[in-house]
Amino acid sequence: MAVYNEIQTGQLSIILAKRLGMKEGTPAPSLQPEIHAALVLENDRPEWKVLAGERLVAGGGAAVASAGTRSKFRIFNPLGSNTLIVIERLWLTSASGQLSLRRTGSIPIATPLTTVLMDTRDRQVNTSGNNSAAQVGYANEVGGTPGSAIFYRSDTPVVERLVELSLILTPGFGFEADNQTDNVALSVHAQWRERALVPSELG
Repeated sequence: MAVYNEIQTGQLSIILAKRLGMKEGTPAPSLQPEIHAALVLENDRPEWKVLAGERLVAGGGAAVASAGTRSKFRIFNPLGSNTLIVIERLWLTSASGQLSLRRTGSIPIATPLTTVLMDTRDRQVNTSGNNSAAQVGYANEVGGTPGSAIFYRSDTPVVERLVELSLILTPGFGFEADNQTDNVALSVHAQWRERALVPSELG
């Protein structure tokens, strides 16, 4: 039986014992009735995401240089996915002095890349056998893609950059990283999280 506010969850018991200088081991640490341990949900840890039904996903690779075309990296949330995708960070390498990131509408991905789950407890896959609801891939196309620019960088001669952002994609919207120069290779690694949509979120 718990004494006072005895911390019965093993993980929290260890954390509180170390942070507060309390005795570890059995019995579990106890708090006085007027002291309560709080979990700040807005700052929850990555290993708690799976408990909330969220997947942590990574994907990326490199697009080769191709004469007369721009190298592009894309993430697309397909219509009907019933999934919310939040892109959190990108590692970008490009020999181009100009690089643009933009939010787009529907974008073609001819050969989707395989994505990787970042939590080994998560075994969910979609019907295509991929680990994500998102379609991820590269393209070499003439000219730019219509969309709303969210980041632009001009460096000479090489761009190597970590970009952290919170780009939220509902079904039917996508993201693209685009060299602004033809015939230049582009390498991108992305990390994002995704979860099932709540009906009220679409307005």
